[in-house]
Amino acid sequence: MEAKNVCNAPLSLQSIPKEMLKEILLLIPVKCLLNLRCVNKSFCSLVNTHLKRQILFLPCSKEQLADNGMRIISPDAGCGSVEKLVPKTSFFNEFIDSAKIYGYCNGLVCLILDMDRLGLWNPSSNEFKILPRTGNPFHGGVFYGMGNYDSHIDDYKLVRAAASRFKDDGELVYIDSPIKFEVFTGRSNSWRRIEDIGTTQCYLQKQAVHLCGSLYWLKQITTLDDAYVLSQCLVILCFDLADEKVREVRLPNEEFLILAWSRLGVLGGRLCVCSYEETDVKIRMIDFNEKASWSKVISVIKPTGSSFAIPICISRKWEVITLADGRDLVIYDSHGNSYRKIAVGDGQNLYNAAFYVESLVRLGPRLS
Repeated sequence: MEAKNVCNAPLSLQSIPKEMLKEILLLIPVKCLLNLRCVNKSFCSLVNTHLKRQILFLPCSKEQLADNGMRIISPDAGCGSVEKLVPKTSFFNEFIDSAKIYGYCNGLVCLILDMDRLGLWNPSSNEFKILPRTGNPFHGGVFYGMGNYDSHIDDYKLVRAAASRFKDDGELVYIDSPIKFEVFTGRSNSWRRIEDIGTTQCYLQKQAVHLCGSLYWLKQITTLDDAYVLSQCLVILCFDLADEKVREVRLPNEEFLILAWSRLGVLGGRLCVCSYEETDVKIRMIDFNEKASWSKVISVIKPTGSSFAIPICISRKWEVITLADGRDLVIYDSHGNSYRKIAVGDGQNLYNAAFYVESLVRLGPRLS
């Protein structure tokens, strides 16, 4: 009897144990995984769940880009290695001096290029797309939100809002008129106007954060009671990307929370308010039930000599990773109450920073 030649037997994905397949995927660079999306839907889904979490550092000038390039760091690997990323797209040479990160979701980074032009970039595939201009004539009092990518409909949304009466104040905008919302969808490659919402006089942070299918902005309302006493309260403006409705959630009153010294963020998969104080940064986690409440407070000590430290993400070891003075990556160990610095570039230049998860989402022919 002849022995069977098992070496020539075809090997299928189904014959490979799932745990072994997961280990294999972790060893493959995301650029190689891009070529494996056509295998089947279940395999593509498995690939998507094993993409790395990364921190992107975008230079603030063309000269800095030429000299130092971009940097990518993996927070779950202890930020031990700093990888240099050289973009292949020519847009960086044209817009890098004015480009600013304005949102990120599902591996896509939204950049504002100039007064009314936006770009989408997938750092994993190095694909870039300049979005069409909106029909809304307002060039100021504008704020944006990077929406969610929905794998079921193979599409994503961006939100642009503007007010006709406003006062621009850096990262904040003072609004004294109804807010006009527009939604961009990748498949249609166009902006669509939705219902305006009225608003009282308020200050609003321009940059939204995304969590679980909604966009959130931090808003401050100032009121004057009958006794002519001024009071301020912080409110979260929520935009549901599915039904495109807006609601407001009032935060518990805290005297120490002032909009100019606070920032809304998503850390550890939770919505939070980061307040910048003299010696530290307080991270207050928010719980949403019938109303908002504080559920957890983390205090992050600012490094000696640093003016400010912006929390970027929380690692799986619950280390808080911050960008200090726009130059140094600072990893704070909340258990040992200690921190360590990692130089992002040459210690001289400033960076914009964004936390994202590697993505296989395409910005190519389907969305052109």
